[in-house]
Amino acid sequence: MWGTEFDWYACDRDGQVALFSTAGSALVPTVILQAIAEVDLLDEYFRVASPTRSFWEEFAALGLFVYDCGTLHDETYRRVAVPAKPARRGELPGGLAMACGRYRFSDLSFSEAAAIDGRALP
Repeated sequence: MWGTEFDWYACDRDGQVALFSTAGSALVPTVILQAIAEVDLLDEYFRVASPTRSFWEEFAALGLFVYDCGTLHDETYRRVAVPAKPARRGELPGGLAMACGRYRFSDLSFSEAAAIDGRALP
C-alpha cells in the first residue's frame, strides 16, 4: 500500500482497540490486506462525521487509541491519541468484534506502548 493512505484496526492483549494510520508509507499486516471489506465496516462504524477537535482526538473520543506513521520511510507507528475510556473488542456489535480481532497484539497493551515497530508486523 506504499504511497496510499490506509487506516487499519487491531486490538491488544487487553481487548482495547486502536486505529493505525500508515501515512502512505508504513507496513500493514498481510491478514489486514486480505480483509479490506472488514476494514471498511470498521471505518463506517468509527466514522467521524464533522470533526470539532483534532482529527486524532476525534477517534480517541470514540474510544480508540491512535497510532500514526507520520514520516516517510519511517516504519514506526507512534501513539498520537489516547482515549479517556478505551473501546473494547468485546463491546463492538456483531461481526465488528471479529473484524477488529483480525490482528491482535497479544504481547502488548496500547495503554503502555507509545510506539510500535511496523517492521515486526507479519
